[in-house]
Amino acid sequence: MRDSRHRNRGGSLAGVLFGLVFFGIGVGFFFFLTFPGLSLWYQAQGWEAAEARVIEADLDVSRSDDSTSYRAVGRYRYRYADQAFESQRIGLFDGADGIGSWQQDTARRLERAKGSGQSVRVWVNPQDPRQALFEREMRWGHLGLQSIFSVLFGGFGLAAMLGSLRRKREADEPRPQGVTVGDAGAMLGVGSDAERSASAGPGDPSPAAYRRSEIPGPAADGAPPPIPEGRLQIRRQLAELEFYHPYGRNLGVGSGLLLFGAVFFGAGWFMGLQGAPSVMALIFGAIGALVMLIGLYLPLNSLRVRVGPGGVEVRRRVLGLGGVRQVRPGEVRRVAKKVSSQTSQGNKTTVYYKVGAETAQGQTLTVAEGLDSAAAADYVGDLARQALGGVAGPDEGAAAARPEIPPLVRALLDRSNPAHKKLKRVMNLIVFALIVAFFWGPISAFLLK
Repeated sequence: MRDSRHRNRGGSLAGVLFGLVFFGIGVGFFFFLTFPGLSLWYQAQGWEAAEARVIEADLDVSRSDDSTSYRAVGRYRYRYADQAFESQRIGLFDGADGIGSWQQDTARRLERAKGSGQSVRVWVNPQDPRQALFEREMRWGHLGLQSIFSVLFGGFGLAAMLGSLRRKREADEPRPQGVTVGDAGAMLGVGSDAERSASAGPGDPSPAAYRRSEIPGPAADGAPPPIPEGRLQIRRQLAELEFYHPYGRNLGVGSGLLLFGAVFFGAGWFMGLQGAPSVMALIFGAIGALVMLIGLYLPLNSLRVRVGPGGVEVRRRVLGLGGVRQVRPGEVRRVAKKVSSQTSQGNKTTVYYKVGAETAQGQTLTVAEGLDSAAAADYVGDLARQALGGVAGPDEGAAAARPEIPPLVRALLDRSNPAHKKLKRVMNLIVFALIVAFFWGPISAFLLK
């Protein structure tokens, strides 16, 4: 227990440091990009107006392969408190950009004022009359584009730190010694234990043989592994078994992905609208669109599988649209589980399994998915095999095709092995370095315009 808590604290510390890097990048973007213009805008609201003469005006244009940036430049003379001053500061953000037409419009105003000789209004700092602005209005589009990087990097880093601290607090709390499995009938959607025993066929596997070994402590006698009804419902229809995954089973994950993707897609759309480098707009927009599609698909699809003497029938629906796949029982070579995905929080890893019916032609039809324990996947697999009349199990008929795994690779794949954890940290560092290297060029080119 002490070693486990020590590992949880170590993983939480690594998560805090990882999040701190991103949070620091976000804070750096804010203080070096956003804050100077925002602070100057706030101060300039109290500056005083003065008459000035424009003596220089021009528009600098910089072109690259994928964008064009502009900068309005000029110089003007003004008097304040019976003293003459000159300034070259035009707006709140001193630099070239391609966001909107503010630079072009301002350059035309300066050129007209210079050509006509008319005086223009400028804003002078009464505390330091050498400081003046030709235009003190905030460019909200420019500010929003600069803030995107602060929000994305800083928000991700803050979320990572808070999540790691929460996991550390959970690791420090005393854990219960045992958990009792709830009513199995509610989990499987087939009524009470007595009703389930009465409706069970002679070939059904005994539920007592499939207790969920991952849950510490005693489980209820005779109860199958807990499978939430909102994720999978198992029903018997005469000689067939029906495995039904309802709509909305991944609503929480889908909503989070939808929100995350919308932020990225909106950032890409805003970048393209404001004239940012097209490669950045395309990357953010494409990532956002893909994540949004996944977020919509997860809660809006259903899966209904019938397994019996007639074979396997799979119906996948997305908003009522979809197709049917069928195989005859003689074509099913074996029914087996495999890992479909996994999630990690600190030192806790949740593995999700899917159960598939493999045919002699090499196709695999999904029988069940999203099962968060190996015991639940084994239970569903045995039910499907019995309904098909006794096809091969997960290890039968596969040993000859299974390649020998080298000892080093086996050690690296073992999650309990310290080498696996070190390899995971190295891979995380490599991925982080690749992300920074991929985005550094476009971001630095945009910031140095």
